[in-house]
Amino acid sequence: MGESKDQQVRYVVEGAALSVLAARVEALSAVKTTLELNFNSVWRRWGPAKAFPSLARAVDPGNLFYLALHRSEGRRWGAGRWQIDGPWARPCLAEGWELSEIEECLEQFADERASADEWRRFGELYVGKFQDGEIQRQ
Repeated sequence: MGESKDQQVRYVVEGAALSVLAARVEALSAVKTTLELNFNSVWRRWGPAKAFPSLARAVDPGNLFYLALHRSEGRRWGAGRWQIDGPWARPCLAEGWELSEIEECLEQFADERASADEWRRFGELYVGKFQDGEIQRQ
């Protein structure tokens, strides 16, 4: 698709926010090593990762994810973003979307690189890496 590294990373961060919400999770621990290591563990095994070469070939894709997650807080465009709330990283839907519409939002967000089902799987795998005290469920 000819996307830049930043565009690919932003898209993955957005997809991760939607997929975590689809997994019925309202917050994850915002501890850098936790977010990064859990991301790396899932990313390297997630089939569609190869469609995002800037992350797939990175030495530490979790660090790219972590940095972009923090930058996403101020964004108002796109389907999803993250908000840092003290010790928590909270996935958020874009304005105009309600949490009850997460499935529809995810379907509209998905493209040829990763289907809505593949993003849901990513979310399940990612939240599954967090311990009880590192996650807040809806």
